[in-house]
Amino acid sequence: MNRSDASAAVPPLADARERVLVAVDELDGGAATGPAILGRMHERLTDTEHGERLGAGPNSGDQSFLYPALHSLEADWRIQARWLPDANGIRHRTYRKRRLLPPGLVWTQRS
Repeated sequence: MNRSDASAAVPPLADARERVLVAVDELDGGAATGPAILGRMHERLTDTEHGERLGAGPNSGDQSFLYPALHSLEADWRIQARWLPDANGIRHRTYRKRRLLPPGLVWTQRS
């Protein structure tokens, strides 16, 4: 197997970022951990509502792209990440779509 074969098997980071962002958008303002986001992405990939697999590739179940995509989206201010404890006190990294404005504020255009 040469280098071009190996790179074809790994989804590009831009594609992974887009799929992760769509999964985070579906949270409707809620937060989710990395495994929960991966589960949403997997549900979306296997969605047969339209009769086809959405964006399925050879490594569609592979999570090696997930955390680099999450970290990249966080660095670009597209998502927000926080450490939150669960009921047992164990901290988990949670992700949500970043809001640039509080929910009640809207942009107004000055004339």
